Amino acid sequence: MWSAYEKQRLENALNAGKSILEISATLHKSPNAIESFIRKHNIFNPNNKKRRWTEKEDESLKTLFAQGLQDKYIARELNRCPTAVTQRRKKLKLRSYRPSTKTPPEIRCDIKFSVDKSVKITLDNLARENKQTLSLYLRRLILSTLP
Repeated sequence: MWSAYEKQRLENALNAGKSILEISATLHKSPNAIESFIRKHNIFNPNNKKRRWTEKEDESLKTLFAQGLQDKYIARELNRCPTAVTQRRKKLKLRSYRPSTKTPPEIRCDIKFSVDKSVKITLDNLARENKQTLSLYLRRLILSTLP
């Protein structure tokens, strides 16, 4: 819950040109809470007015992105809105793809051959449609390599 005093301090800090992170430390509130409050109460943030990107900001954006920070955190550092950071990142052709940290599930595969060259393939830990596709692919591959 925000008091009238905190709201006034927030407005003063924004008008003084302080960043969301600086205001966060001063008011002892999270940056998300401050950004949410600004949006919810339609408080004018003079720091987010349209302005041209400088070379220094572009370099900072590249560096922070290379460190793996998301656009919303980069926006706080650069005192920009997240949408502006995303658009600038795309213009600079910085890929948004980040490798997945999830490890793929282990797939167990049992292959049984019979005398008449038929192949029975059993796959576990896969979705049904993936099982059918992979099973068909493996069956064709195995049969193509048999004498």
